Amino acid sequence: ILPDALTINSMQRIKRLAQEQITISTSLPLSFSSTIFLR
Repeated sequence: ILPDALTINSMQRIKRLAQEQITISTSLPLSFSSTIFLR
């Protein structure tokens, strides 16, 4: 059974968002004095 295009699209989107989350957490200089809130 092949997953439909909508399922594939949402899976790719989830992967991309997860990758962005990893990139943000590793590339920003985070410290307690410069807190960044993500919603």
